[in-house]
Amino acid sequence: MNISKEEQILEFLREWKAFASQFHRFIDVLGMGWVNDGKEKRDVFEEISKEEREQFFNHRNNLRKKLFFLGESNLIPGTVYSWEKLKVEYPSVSDIGFLTPFSVALEVSCLVDVFHVTKPDDKVHHVRVSLFIVEDFIEHLTYKYPLLEKLQLNK
Repeated sequence: MNISKEEQILEFLREWKAFASQFHRFIDVLGMGWVNDGKEKRDVFEEISKEEREQFFNHRNNLRKKLFFLGESNLIPGTVYSWEKLKVEYPSVSDIGFLTPFSVALEVSCLVDVFHVTKPDDKVHHVRVSLFIVEDFIEHLTYKYPLLEKLQLNK
């Protein structure tokens, strides 16, 4: 049974929400740098369990596969000005050919990459900004595809 493009997008976005939530949590944890618990400093990478890392990268890999089969262009709801601004501020985003902020975030390949995303001055800070711009894309996609709004994806 073939599912519609809207249903494919909905499936992608549902998984995206779980991935993004975990991504934000990792950024929060890794953004602390070193944690001092009063006794001795410990590496924040130890704050993220092996299971959490595996789940994160499983979501990432599933989303990359879904994005491939869905076609990234199907996630472009029209002009999203925050995305256009990001491409001006970080020309490498355009140079590489990212069509949406989804693909920018899905290029993260290891926890060290996530750690670098936590630094505002870092060259990969555009990844963190992309995570927020995705919310604009999701909002605009609900206007374009009414099924997404009916199922209250944004809630």
